[in-house]
Amino acid sequence: MPRAKRTTATPATTASTTSSSQPTSASPISEAGPNAVRLTLSVKPNSKSSGIESVGDESISVHLSEPARDGKANSELRDLFSSVLGVKKRDVTLEYGSKSHDKTLLVSNISSAVVLEKLKAASQS
Repeated sequence: MPRAKRTTATPATTASTTSSSQPTSASPISEAGPNAVRLTLSVKPNSKSSGIESVGDESISVHLSEPARDGKANSELRDLFSSVLGVKKRDVTLEYGSKSHDKTLLVSNISSAVVLEKLKAASQS
């Protein structure tokens, strides 16, 4: 008689069901605790210039001049957001998507209202 496959929860599958998993809200900016904000991004590396293109309903569109190799684009992304938001680079953490165009940043020491204001100003310039 054939054996039934045994399924066990691995840390990767368990983590996807916890409250710290990637948000499902439609807004690209969400509260991530006291004085922290989670940003949902759509990133285009290897562009002519770097900057915030737009703040949409589901994600923030970002262009980066660095290629997506050896973490260069991810490093530039953290530099860009720390500069635009006026926080230290250590306050900007790449939470999800280190090898994807869809990314989630966690930004500490800032409110969602300030983030929205600064991102809209940066996308219009």
